Amino acid sequence: MILLDVEPSKRYFMGLFTAEGLAPAIAFSSPSLELVRGLVGRGEGFSVLVTRPPGDISYDGQPLAVRRIRETVEPGRIALVRHVDLRSNHLMDAFAAFACDHFKALQDAHNDG
Repeated sequence: MILLDVEPSKRYFMGLFTAEGLAPAIAFSSPSLELVRGLVGRGEGFSVLVTRPPGDISYDGQPLAVRRIRETVEPGRIALVRHVDLRSNHLMDAFAAFACDHFKALQDAHNDG
């Protein structure tokens, strides 16, 4: 396994393996998403990511095989936060409403599919 070594991704995915009684052999780890994709593209192992970057080719042109996890897994959490001293304004409120609507629609589509 090539581990994307950034929190909370690292904790989330290692927790999924642990919950299944698995301990992947980690060959490489990096905080760089593109280095992880490059190593996978070079055939150095596999990785599990929380997002799908655009394109199925690494920076150096190597093809990447992308597969969804079929089993039901613990959903990730998304939080929208702001500094406690920063007063909300119209733009912040509009973005928060958009983000909530967007992710609710994704969740509804996932639950229907």
